[in-house]
Amino acid sequence: MFERICRENGIVARQAKPRSPTTTGKVERFHQTLERELPDDVEVWPDVAAVQAAVDAFRSRLTVAHLQRLLAEGARPAGPPPIPSGEAGDPIEVDRLVNGTGLISLAGRQHPIGYHFAGRRLTVRVDHGLLQLVQDGMLLRSLPNPLTPSELARIRDARPAGPPPQPAAEPVQVERRVSSRGAITIARQRIHIGIVHAGRTLTVESADHTFRIYDGDQLLAETGRTTTKPIARFKVGGALDLPDCGSL
Repeated sequence: MFERICRENGIVARQAKPRSPTTTGKVERFHQTLERELPDDVEVWPDVAAVQAAVDAFRSRLTVAHLQRLLAEGARPAGPPPIPSGEAGDPIEVDRLVNGTGLISLAGRQHPIGYHFAGRRLTVRVDHGLLQLVQDGMLLRSLPNPLTPSELARIRDARPAGPPPQPAAEPVQVERRVSSRGAITIARQRIHIGIVHAGRTLTVESADHTFRIYDGDQLLAETGRTTTKPIARFKVGGALDLPDCGSL
């Protein structure tokens, strides 16, 4: 079947060597485009047949013949797509599915927002210098806006933003592994828990003015929050707690 389709369409099929992705650049580039754009339209497909139908529809949106016909009828190359409504610089928002490594696709580029959001469908709100992550009207996280004005104009499915999100009512919970000296570090604040807990992974609940440290449901300690730094790591792994330089 594959060979017949190739013959009918004038395609010369060549086999690539095993473990040589550089010889299949066009296919890999299509996979990148497919992964970046298609999952934004649906979170979960019900079955394989639905996935195949979605891929077929995505692949055949416009053929070369369609584009040539449009040009023959007076079409001209388009500039950057406009934001659907509102003035330039107004806040916009768009829905995105966070991939398994904590990235979202905006204007053709992948942006890290935190792997603890992996698999969740969030509303991304861009308000001047801020990129806000929102779910059900609640603000989950604020990040610096990495997009230029021209990139903002290229965001697919962007819409004028609604009212500003409300801060989450529940305190933020993160994980930390206790060092061999019995301490954890969160937002660059070092908290001594006790050497008896060395090597254990604990849950830290961050409130406005305190950190509460739990081992399961047991409250081990509560200490005042003296740091003003934002929490940049939410799960154990990916970064190491540095030892106390004064003890070296």
